[in-house]
Amino acid sequence: GREMAEAWARGLDVGFVEARTEALPIETGTADLVIARLLLPYVRMAAAVREMARVLKTGGVALIQVHAFRYYWSNLLARRRSPAELAYYGRPLVAGVLFALTGRQPSHRWFRETALSVAGLERLCGRFGLAPVWRGGFRRKPIVAFRKERLTVDGKPRIRRDAIWNSGRQERKLSRASALPSWFPEFQIQSPFSIS
Repeated sequence: GREMAEAWARGLDVGFVEARTEALPIETGTADLVIARLLLPYVRMAAAVREMARVLKTGGVALIQVHAFRYYWSNLLARRRSPAELAYYGRPLVAGVLFALTGRQPSHRWFRETALSVAGLERLCGRFGLAPVWRGGFRRKPIVAFRKERLTVDGKPRIRRDAIWNSGRQERKLSRASALPSWFPEFQIQSPFSIS
C-alpha cells in the first residue's frame, strides 16, 4: 500500500499512519486516501469502514481489497484432504454467508474472519456514505475504490450509482473526471497493482 500511494502522490505531501482500524488517530475529514489492503476480513468490518469514512474528506477515496468467497473456496478445495485446513478456510465462508444473509458479522473470534463479495462490500460501505467509483483486482481478491459522498439534508449519503468504472471486460462508459479525484491514476484494462 505504501509503495502504491508514494507512486501516485509524486510531488504531493504524503503521510502514513499505522493504527487500529477501529480507532484511527486522525482528525475527522482530513484524509484524502485510505488504503485497506486485505484488512477487512480480519477486523470488525462495520467499525473499520465507519472509521475510514470518518477520517476521509468529502471526495476522498478509500481503496479496499478483500478476500472474496472464491479465495476461500479455491483454497478449501485445494486443501480438502486436511481437516484442519478445511476448517481454516471453511470458517470464513460460513461467516461470509451469515454476513450476506443478516448484514452482521459474527462476533465469535472463531468466525471473525469473513469472506466478502464485492456487492457485500459495496452495501457495507454505502451505509457510511462511501460510493463505489472503481472496481478491479482479481476474482479472489477484488479491489474497490470508494469516494466519500456529501450528505443530503436528511443526513443520508448522496450516492451516484452510475459513477462506477470497472476494469476489464465489464467496463462502463462514464465521465471519470466526476467520479475520481484528479490525483487518482489512469488505469489500463488490467489493474496496475501487483498483488500476491
